[in-house]
Amino acid sequence: MNATFCARQFTGIVGPNGSGKSMLAQIMAGRVATTQGAVGCAGRVGYLPQWLGPLPGTVADLLGVREALDALARIEAGACDPALFDVIDDRWALASDVCTCLERAGLAHLPLDRPAQALSGGETVRLMLAGLRLGGATVLILDEPTNHLDAQAREQLVDALGRGTETRIVISHDRQLLERADRILELRPTQLAPYTGGYSLYREQREAQRSNAQSALTKAKAVRDSLEQNIAAARQREVQRASHGRKVARATGTPAIVANAQAERAEQHSGHQRIQQARMAQAAQTQLDEARAGVELLRPSQLITPQGHVANAAQVVALEACELPYGPAASRFIDLALQGPVRVGVLGPNGCGKSTLLKVIGNMLAPASGSARCAERTHLIDQQAQTFPPEQNIEQVLRSQYGTAEEGRLRQVFANAGLDARQMTTPFGTLSGGERLRAALAWLAGGPEQTQLLLLDEVNNHLDIAALEAVEHLLRQYQGALVVSAHDRAFLQALQLTHRLAWRPEGWIFGPWEA
Repeated sequence: MNATFCARQFTGIVGPNGSGKSMLAQIMAGRVATTQGAVGCAGRVGYLPQWLGPLPGTVADLLGVREALDALARIEAGACDPALFDVIDDRWALASDVCTCLERAGLAHLPLDRPAQALSGGETVRLMLAGLRLGGATVLILDEPTNHLDAQAREQLVDALGRGTETRIVISHDRQLLERADRILELRPTQLAPYTGGYSLYREQREAQRSNAQSALTKAKAVRDSLEQNIAAARQREVQRASHGRKVARATGTPAIVANAQAERAEQHSGHQRIQQARMAQAAQTQLDEARAGVELLRPSQLITPQGHVANAAQVVALEACELPYGPAASRFIDLALQGPVRVGVLGPNGCGKSTLLKVIGNMLAPASGSARCAERTHLIDQQAQTFPPEQNIEQVLRSQYGTAEEGRLRQVFANAGLDARQMTTPFGTLSGGERLRAALAWLAGGPEQTQLLLLDEVNNHLDIAALEAVEHLLRQYQGALVVSAHDRAFLQALQLTHRLAWRPEGWIFGPWEA
């Protein structure tokens, strides 16, 4: 595949989970060698991987300036070692540049000696991005930079990238971030398909392509069917002509040698026609196959809605003088009562206790004091979507929970969720986050019981855009009570929520959902 990136342009790259986006980023950044072809770059590349992991060192290390700042300090103290001057490389205003850099990133409050492990996810990502810029990077290659950031950190990063002056190549499923892009490239098996503008324009163009592809499929099928009918009619006429010719020959007493010669010429003509018909049929079938492949490529992801029902007056959550076992001390206590098919969005920054709250609601974690009760048929899908034992595969789960009677139907449900035979026999713990979430939702959709309360904790982090939109669609159809935590405002807005549970330093506040 080929692609060119213009200077100072913001390019978003999208594609299905597992399509190779992260590998593409590593190849462009020079971290992985390409098997064929070449990658060239005019400028200094800065690369931010998707998975940062536990990071050693300090804020100065993340900025990439600790060694140079140490050298400056030693020179100011009177050291004259030439190696120290080599480290500085004429960056005599580095200390001032670092301060300016931190201020622009909204991180001026961070001391340079703070351990990296003490930083939040948002602070870590913004620091590493600031370090790339401080190091003179003119080409930024960023892989899912907004993953796991809270709403405030996400908005700050989106604004920083939107106003950036570097060549920005960003792999992301964050629609708010992609809206700021100058163009979007969609990674397909054989190409990077270009779309002009941000996410909204990308979606419009893709919908138009999908409509055109469906029209092309309908036309190609009509052409193929019409051709097959014409060929069948032509062959029927051949049979009738041959039969008529034999009758005429017998009636007129045509000599056998003459009749045979006429029949042979007719057969040769028919043979040429059949060859031509076969070629036309093959061309029509090829065109139909190509049109069908185009529709399949652009077909939206499909997921079956989990079975859900709860009566209007039925209580699904009751927290009474409930003390959360973890989280900020001032906001650990909460009283909450939810009835009927309520739909609640849980809002708050990283570390405020949202995941702890959902686990307490779902009886996965006991409160430190007070009481917590939930509906009998409650299911929690956490941030890792670890619904099943990690060592088991989906097929084993189906056999143990439903037996062979239900297994066939459930296998069809899983197939509809886009899980193939390989994924069905792969240990659940080794599936990707997106695959685990699909499996969990399919299991809820195919099970014999209707879910009364569904709890979701940051499940959107695992999904590509197509799957994200499919999950939004199925959750809108879900008829049970729903409590969902997410930092992606667009995701929450799409779920038609009725209420919000927002964290504040002084405690949790419950009220109507505000669009």
